[in-house]
Amino acid sequence: MKRSLLLLTLLAGMGRAEADEANCATMLLTGTSLSYTTKGTFPASPESRRFKFLDDDSPAPAQKACGLTFTPDRKAGAVTISAPSFKPFSQLLGHLAPPTAKARLDIQNSLDMAEQHIYFDPSKRTLGFKGQSTSEHQLVAAVKIDGGPLKPLYYDGKVTPITYPTSAKKLDVYMSANKAFVLFWQRASINLKSPSITIYRKAAMPSK
Repeated sequence: MKRSLLLLTLLAGMGRAEADEANCATMLLTGTSLSYTTKGTFPASPESRRFKFLDDDSPAPAQKACGLTFTPDRKAGAVTISAPSFKPFSQLLGHLAPPTAKARLDIQNSLDMAEQHIYFDPSKRTLGFKGQSTSEHQLVAAVKIDGGPLKPLYYDGKVTPITYPTSAKKLDVYMSANKAFVLFWQRASINLKSPSITIYRKAAMPSK
């Protein structure tokens, strides 16, 4: 009898685990928060899941989903997403991205919902930008390669795609704007040698 109860308990636990499995096609990273819909297993219906890693009241702990590991650092105000390669990142960051892009970082203006996209394509070693801005917003996107000089990616309404060398180990993408323009993150640090992206909620734009 005890063995039967134990078996039923284990099976019930397995059912819940399967029901909670993420539907990778629905994964989305908004700033430092992760959301997705579970696959659902009969009779359980798919459910929405959201993890606010840096929430002041009830921050979500580290999570694993679809081959990605999400590790929050509340002290640094950041979340690191890591995987064995950059391929799984397309599940999280590749929504509506060009077919050539392997990952995409998204920033939205919560005032008028204009989206700003930083395109990161490791296969071509490039960073690009697509979005909307006005002189009122004064949006700037810039990149540092291995701590080198700050390079403009988007400045004064002009996009300057950046190609990094094969020897590059780290890319730091910075975004800044005036107070009327709300950014979901202000720095994204991309580790090219040990595939990971750390998203910082707040970060100052370097002067050079």
